[in-house]
Amino acid sequence: MSQDTRNDRRRKTSRVAHAHQKSKKKIDKVTIIGFAVLLLIIGILGGVYFWQQGEKAREEARLQEILAGALPEGTVATIGDLKVDTSTLAVKYYSDMAQKQQEQKLTDPAAIKDFWRKGIVENQTSMEWLKQKALGEARDFVLYLDFVKKQGFALSAEKQKEFEKTFTDSLARNFGPNVDYKQAINTYLHVSYDNYKKFELNSFLLTEYQKGKLAELKAKVTPNQAEDYFKKNPKNFATKYKVQHILFLTIDATTGKPLSKEKIAQAKANAYKALKRVKAGEDMTKLVMELSQHPYKATDNGIVEVAAQRTDLQQKFKDWGLKNKVNASEVVQTQEGYEVMKQLVSGKESFASANKDIINILASQQLNDLLGKSFSAAPAAKMNDDVFVMLANVLLAA
Repeated sequence: MSQDTRNDRRRKTSRVAHAHQKSKKKIDKVTIIGFAVLLLIIGILGGVYFWQQGEKAREEARLQEILAGALPEGTVATIGDLKVDTSTLAVKYYSDMAQKQQEQKLTDPAAIKDFWRKGIVENQTSMEWLKQKALGEARDFVLYLDFVKKQGFALSAEKQKEFEKTFTDSLARNFGPNVDYKQAINTYLHVSYDNYKKFELNSFLLTEYQKGKLAELKAKVTPNQAEDYFKKNPKNFATKYKVQHILFLTIDATTGKPLSKEKIAQAKANAYKALKRVKAGEDMTKLVMELSQHPYKATDNGIVEVAAQRTDLQQKFKDWGLKNKVNASEVVQTQEGYEVMKQLVSGKESFASANKDIINILASQQLNDLLGKSFSAAPAAKMNDDVFVMLANVLLAA
């Protein structure tokens, strides 16, 4: 073999080796880059995972903080330029929640949570129903409050003192005399004591305005107007059953949970004491205003129209009101408490017996018309859905 042939062979071998080495370096480089990219992806995924876990932990910590205290105060919905604060919505929300649980006769915690997770109310999910009902009531409350304040209505110093006493008495009645009210309100309503008191003060203001306005409108109803209404609405007075009642609660007015045995026994004793006063001839309306724990006593004087088709009355209450003669009185125990009942109307109602109610109806219609014009012109409430999710989480976690 010639020298030139051997040199050519060496050069070829060298080129192959060089190419192989170069290819190997490329493969090593690609492998390193690929490994680096893989590590980066793993790092990103790991970072996302730990961030999500951190968010869950922070959300859980926030939820536990809320459960132990109060929801953060702020604007949770708007009605044009008006604002709905957390406390107003929360009070309405938990009040509606407790009322619905009572209607459904739910007491077991697991059954309660299952109802709110999977239940259906009025062709929508129970949670959506609760959201819309509470939001609607909060909207009406804010609009009514704005309307009243624009009328220049304010509580007198005497009424302020009356509120303070009423508020203190209601706390003692609902939570007990030796209770940390701040903690109790945080636990049951998840709002602060100060914000809850502000809400109750505004509620008292609205009640006082309504009482005063209705009294003013009632004074303007003429006998001819009342008699004309009686003649034009004969079906409303054909067969009537009306009772006046004084309620002594055996459940918490906010949560719907039963009171202690001692408080239930005291409610029963108070009811029978009140019955003695009724039978002795004391004015029933005055006794209602003095003793009843019903939230609407100031607007209806404890008078209820009883009808077989009504589904919003306790069955024992309804049964009693449909079978007794006028002036009959008795203590009846319902799911809400002990009721001191007095039969006002049993059978066909005369104009004389209906006159007071007609005046109330006509005055209420005028007030509703007055408010309706203001309410109907207002925009719908726009809610921050994050707040609703927070309320729902608190509800299901409680």
